[in-house]
Amino acid sequence: MAHISDLALFDYAAGKTDLTTQETEHLQDCDDCREEFIEFQRVFRDSADTQKTRNFLAEGEDLPLPAEPPKELHRS
Repeated sequence: MAHISDLALFDYAAGKTDLTTQETEHLQDCDDCREEFIEFQRVFRDSADTQKTRNFLAEGEDLPLPAEPPKELHRS
């Protein structure tokens, strides 16, 4: 299996999603993914605001930027 994406590890560390059985097994076997997950856990321990943390990591190019909500169109 390929490495687990940073976004999936971030959301898992944030408690927003679960990993698949295959991803969980990979996390147990892969030192790189486990280290990345532990780092995200440390970040969350130091920050209570998940969205601010995601934006900060996106600025550092550690995560993809969050999707922008569509802008409202004002019709005259």
